[in-house]
Amino acid sequence: MITLMATETRTEYAIQISHLRHGKRETVIETFPGRETDKAFVEGQVLAERAWQESVDVSPDARLVSRTVTVSEWYAI
Repeated sequence: MITLMATETRTEYAIQISHLRHGKRETVIETFPGRETDKAFVEGQVLAERAWQESVDVSPDARLVSRTVTVSEWYAI
């Protein structure tokens, strides 16, 4: 049996946005499980969130954020 280690580096995307909680603005990061690496999907969600914010007279602050993740896994063959 041979054991190998594979390393994968990928970029994950999310929305950074402010919410009102108990009367105070709070910045949160919203993720989309299973769609983290789909930049086009998350960009569409950012645009939809900004449109909603504008429709309710909230200063639009939704934005795309990203991070690079490296994952290592061991495989036995």
